[in-house]
Amino acid sequence: MRKKVIYKKDAAVEELIEALEKQKGVHFTPEQCSALHYGLSLGAEVEHCADPVYDGGQLRELFEAQAAGLDTRLMKNPAYSFGQMHEIAIGLKDGVNASVYANPSYTREHMSWMRRAMSRGIDIKNYPDFFKSAYAATRQYKALCNGLPEIGQHRYRIKARRVVETEYEIVVECSDFENLQEALEAVNAMTLESAQSVKNKLYEQKVQIRESRFSDPVCKSSRIELFMEEKTEKRGFCPDRINCTDI
Repeated sequence: MRKKVIYKKDAAVEELIEALEKQKGVHFTPEQCSALHYGLSLGAEVEHCADPVYDGGQLRELFEAQAAGLDTRLMKNPAYSFGQMHEIAIGLKDGVNASVYANPSYTREHMSWMRRAMSRGIDIKNYPDFFKSAYAATRQYKALCNGLPEIGQHRYRIKARRVVETEYEIVVECSDFENLQEALEAVNAMTLESAQSVKNKLYEQKVQIRESRFSDPVCKSSRIELFMEEKTEKRGFCPDRINCTDI
């Protein structure tokens, strides 16, 4: 869903909008006026696209593309929804030939799969399924970009481990910085799990603890780490890719 942006009235902008209305002999709705404000804030030359045949969403897409230095001629068909215009604009930014999928009969989702394939160097003209429907385009894209491994390849089992890290703070006193570094390295090598164990080992290393915040973490983070088991499984031949079941 597009975020609705409300702009404060600006006398100069209001005068420009009134001048455009008189020049073109039209009247802009509040939504269109809001889009014109937005276009002017981007530095777009709004007079080239300011036309009441476009709704606010379409005008925003045109202004964003124009401000980005794109050639908006391919997007100017008012039959396009703002979503379709957006897909054309992305294609233009990516340097693909957006005219291949720029057709009001294609939904935004359909355009998206065609554009993604082209951005990966696929000549979709060689694959008729890309032009049939969004569903067919999705299947064709996944078949080409995420296809099954070839015969004779191995399939590896990947495991995911969630790693949670919590940072605490300790204020210590030590007369020699190098000794402090050595003490920290020694304690880290012990892979201790409890806060009290850490404190005890620091004391043993002649490090004086003045303040600790083990009960009040200063930072928390988590991440997923992937690792691979040594065991692999060799795939067998499957003559029917559609009915083939894998791990």
